[in-house]
Amino acid sequence: MKNPIKKYFLLLSEGPFIISVMIFVIALIASAVYLGINEAAANIFIHKYAWIFLGGIFVNMCLAYFIREKYITTVGDYDYNTFFSVLVTKEGKRIILVESVWEKGKQYAITANRNYLSMTASNMDGETQTGCSINGKYKNSLVSAPVILKLKYYGVIDRMELFSLLIKNIPDSEELSLNIYLEMVFKKVNEPNQAKFDEIISRYAQLTISDADFLSELLDVVEFPERIFPCVTDTKICLGNPETSACKGMMCEK
Repeated sequence: MKNPIKKYFLLLSEGPFIISVMIFVIALIASAVYLGINEAAANIFIHKYAWIFLGGIFVNMCLAYFIREKYITTVGDYDYNTFFSVLVTKEGKRIILVESVWEKGKQYAITANRNYLSMTASNMDGETQTGCSINGKYKNSLVSAPVILKLKYYGVIDRMELFSLLIKNIPDSEELSLNIYLEMVFKKVNEPNQAKFDEIISRYAQLTISDADFLSELLDVVEFPERIFPCVTDTKICLGNPETSACKGMMCEK
C-alpha cells in the first residue's frame, strides 16, 4: 500500500490509545530535552502551545478510532483457542488476517482446543478430542453411548481451504469450530447406521446382551473417515459406558 495516510492509520489501528500515548510521551521527552536548554522557548511552549499539542494528540486518537471503525479491520482480540481469522469483504473477497487491512466485511474466527493442537500458517500438529454420542430408544427407555473422536495431526494444512470447508458446513456462525465440524461429520456419516444402532440398543434395553457386547457391536457399526484431512495421521473412535434413562410424555417424542 503506497498511500502514506492509509499506512499511518493502519499502524494506529493496532492500538489507537496506546500508540497515541507513545507518540505523546516521545514528543514530550523530545520537547523537554530541547526546552531544557532554551528557557525562553520553554516559557512560550508552556503558556501557549502545551494544551494545543495535547489537544492535537487527543484529536488524532479519536480520528484513528473513527477511521478504524469505518474503514479498517484488525486481526481482532480473540480468545486463546482462536488460531486465525478470515475477513470476507462485501465483494466476496476472502482475506486471512495477519495484520490490519483497509477493508470491511464479515470477520470469522477459526477455533479448536489449543491445549491439544497447534496450527501455523501452513502446518497442523497435535490432536483434537471431540465428544459425540450414539443415541437410541426402546419403548420409554433412552440409551446413550458417549463417543470420543481422537484425531492426530501432523503435516501441511491450507488455512483458506480449511476456512472454506468450515464456512460451508457452519454457515450461520462467525466462530468456525473445528470440533463442531467433526461432530457434524460424525452425525452425518452415521445417519444411515441409525437403524442398526436402534436394533442393538433394543436388545441392550431388553438385557439380552452385556455392556461389553453392546459396546463391541456398536463399535463394529459406527463409522468416521480415517483421514478427514490430509494431515491426519491417526483416527480413533472410543466408546464410553452407556447411560440409560426413561421419559414419558409428549416432549419425549421430540
